[in-house]
Amino acid sequence: MTLKKKKNKKTSTKNPKKIGFTLSKKQKIIWGGFLFLLGIALILSFISYFFSWQSDQSLVGDLSRKINTKNWLNTFGANIGDLFIYNGFGIASFNIAFLITLSGIYYFLDYNKNKLAKYWFWGSLVMIWVSVTLAFFRNINPLFSGVIGFEINDYLQDYLGFIGTLLVITFLLIIYLVVRLQLTPEHVSDLFKKTKKEIEEDFTSEKTKLDKPLEFNPEITEPIQPNPQEINLTPTPDNFQKTKPEKTIPLITEDENKVSMEVEKASEEEVIEKNLSEKLVENFGEFDPKLDLSKYKFPTIELLKDYANNSGITINQSELEENKNKIVSTLNNYKIGIASIKATVGPTVTLYEIVPDAGIRISKIKNLEDDIALSLSALGIRIIAPIPGRGTIGIEVPNNNPSIVSMRSVIA
Repeated sequence: MTLKKKKNKKTSTKNPKKIGFTLSKKQKIIWGGFLFLLGIALILSFISYFFSWQSDQSLVGDLSRKINTKNWLNTFGANIGDLFIYNGFGIASFNIAFLITLSGIYYFLDYNKNKLAKYWFWGSLVMIWVSVTLAFFRNINPLFSGVIGFEINDYLQDYLGFIGTLLVITFLLIIYLVVRLQLTPEHVSDLFKKTKKEIEEDFTSEKTKLDKPLEFNPEITEPIQPNPQEINLTPTPDNFQKTKPEKTIPLITEDENKVSMEVEKASEEEVIEKNLSEKLVENFGEFDPKLDLSKYKFPTIELLKDYANNSGITINQSELEENKNKIVSTLNNYKIGIASIKATVGPTVTLYEIVPDAGIRISKIKNLEDDIALSLSALGIRIIAPIPGRGTIGIEVPNNNPSIVSMRSVIA
């Protein structure tokens, strides 16, 4: 009893056999051949459907009696074309036929099926995208998008509008180009640069071929046959005489090649010591700019508008006191005492001259330019430290109500 129990335990520990569905090599060949021929049949029926769909439309779906349609695959072609083209995805339905044909090739030749799954996934997405995009042109031909593509497009336009649907379709196209085709702006620019470089290389190569000079080939052994009517110009001691033409090219010896040469010395260049401008002045005299404008008169100051009545400097005592108190309080916050302060009012800027207490550094006051401008609520101030020739420190503050400074008063 104990031995039987042990045997049962041993048999129970064994892993059970996995049950799976695998095709043999013959089955793959048969299945692949079937899918390949089915895909070819779908392609032929789809192509024929575009030419015969209107005449076969009334005969679609009637399978009870023998019907002769104009489709290349007769009743099967008419019904399958109506199912996929008209009621399906339109022109994009060709993608299904191509995918079935490709699957048949993969099974028939026993290729790896991992890539085939990717083809089906991206092919289905492309089919839907093309169908929805062509739905914009359904008014031209209803076979462009099919019923499914038209319904999806119509739903998107009801929810997003025409522009929103167009943006969504464009975004899906960008996703496909980047994820599937690995197309990025860098790749596009590199492609254009490569094409431009190839075109430039083609042009340069053609140009070098045209510009290349003709070369003499010394390997040509056949002598030049001169015309008997021509005169042999070979130099002889008895001057140039007419002789019979020879079959070989006459050789020129070193003595015959000597030619007398005349040497001429180049004339030295003339050195001009005087400058060209000085020479022109010496020949023609100095130019008088007033010669052509002898009757010209300078414009008078009366041409400018006079703001004498409105340009008077107005002194606002309250503004001066307020600015003085703010300057003093700001400097006191930084422990800078002031011995005296004087205000000089101008048309646009008022200069406050201060005399600091003894022992106060000038740079310390100069570094407080932004703080003083903030306390005065001014757009900007200027500190002159020190004012030349006076021994004081100046603070220029813009007036709240500046006066007009006319160009006439400046020139006058």
